[in-house]
Parts: sequence; C-alpha cells; structure tokens
Amino acid sequence: ELLRQEELAAKQHAEEEEEAERLRQEELAAKQRAEEEERAELLRQEELAAKQRAAEEEQAERLRQEEIAAKQRAEEEEQAELLRQEELAAKQRAEEEQAELLRQEDLAAKQRA
Repeated sequence: ELLRQEELAAKQHAEEEEEAERLRQEELAAKQRAEEEERAELLRQEELAAKQRAAEEEQAERLRQEEIAAKQRAEEEEQAELLRQEELAAKQRAEEEQAELLRQEDLAAKQRA
C-alpha cells in the first residue's frame, strides 16, 4: 500500500512537472510570438517612415524644379521685354532721324527757292 501510494505520488509529481513544463513552453512560445509581432510592427513603421521620407523628398524636388522653371520663365520674359524696349527705341530713333532728314531736305528746298 505504501509502495502504491509512493508510486501514485511519484506519478502525480511527474504529471505536475510535465504540466509545468508544457505551460513554460507555451509562455515561451507566446513571448516569442509577441517579440516577432513587435519586430514586424517596427519594420512596418520603419518602411512607412522611409516611404514618407521618399515622398517628401520627391515633393521637395518637384517644388525645386518648379521654382527653377518659374525663374527661367521670368528671366525669359524679362529678356523679351528688354528686346521689345530696344526695338521700340531703335524704331523711335529711326523715325526721328527720318523726320530730321525730311526737315533738312525741306529746309534745303526752301533755300533753293
């Protein structure tokens, strides 16, 4: 009877240790899963941040290009305006010179008459 009780106690003890080991393994697996999920979330966040940085850099580059194009257009318009002013001044000078020539010719004709 005593032997049977000891065997029963030993069996019970072994089962308890087995159960404790199983629980320990489950906790370890749960901890591992949680760490893996945490790592996956960190990677996802890093990828998201990298995507965002890339989009911001792309936007900044687009703005820089637009500013360069706007500057270029402004310079071209300024250049065109300068040319227009120079052409206008040249035309005016030519007209004044023509008027002066006509005046001189008129004066010479009057003097001859």
